[in-house]
Amino acid sequence: RSELGIQPEEFVLIYVGRLAAFKGFDKVVAAYRKLQQRDVPVRLLILGAFDALHPSGLSEEEMSGLQNDPSVLMPGWQENVAEWLALSDLCVFPSEREGMPVCLMEALCMGVPVVTSNSRGCRDVVRDEVDGLVLNETSVSVIAAAVDSLVNNPQTLSSMRISARERRGEFDRTVYIQEQIDSLKEVLAIV
Repeated sequence: RSELGIQPEEFVLIYVGRLAAFKGFDKVVAAYRKLQQRDVPVRLLILGAFDALHPSGLSEEEMSGLQNDPSVLMPGWQENVAEWLALSDLCVFPSEREGMPVCLMEALCMGVPVVTSNSRGCRDVVRDEVDGLVLNETSVSVIAAAVDSLVNNPQTLSSMRISARERRGEFDRTVYIQEQIDSLKEVLAIV
């Protein structure tokens, strides 16, 4: 964090994914701006690249402002997301539609609580008020309020970190493979 100029009192929000509106990228940026206006000491870390097929949801002016904001780090697409998650306090990912949100599993495995949407995939990975917050509404105001509530409640955030790390093993691919084998055995037993 110190190498990147992040001060000890600053709260680091991370967004990991394609920079597309349907993934909530524009809402994360707007919520970050709203928190800045309230003087909440936040930094925004954005990992990912633009998607040629899906708009970011930001105007050229908003994008330029984001890229010139000294409190925003945009290293682009990264192979080792764990290194970036290790310096983050909260993952914000209000995606409208997901299959299996790997970025959320990675965040939780690293003990980074998540604020996400009540959409398929996201609600299947994040346990509301256990290792993150699952929002029924993902307006900018609601996202900002959720983040602010965690920034101002370090005990809850700490508890969520512990809960997230405790289930690290659930996201191991061997668990998925065993579930698939068990499902196939059930189907074959019926036939």
